[in-house]
Amino acid sequence: VGYKFTNSLAGGVFVKADLIFYNFNGFEETLIDYGTGIFAKFKVIDALYLRGEYAYQSYEISTFNGGGRFNKSEPLLGLGYRQGQGPWTFNLELLFHMDREIRDRVQVYEFWLQAGYNF
Repeated sequence: VGYKFTNSLAGGVFVKADLIFYNFNGFEETLIDYGTGIFAKFKVIDALYLRGEYAYQSYEISTFNGGGRFNKSEPLLGLGYRQGQGPWTFNLELLFHMDREIRDRVQVYEFWLQAGYNF
């Protein structure tokens, strides 16, 4: 849920969850991560925007790395591409985890496909 402050700047709060499924040499595993946080988006041009967020996330760790779950607050920075006509758009985002522990234990990037309204 966000608020459009100006034509180029929006911010708000979010809740997110992702399901990670992989198969490694015949071993299949499904991990579920979830979290909440705040974000800001700045439109560079109509189709391209910058996104920053600060999230509190709960990560499920692969059994290859000992298993379990840990919680972490962290900043993420990224780039988004939007396409569409009128107030509704489809957005593709690539976010970089700024926290080294997250990059080492979980993942370096997050990819998101979203539907947006009025940004």
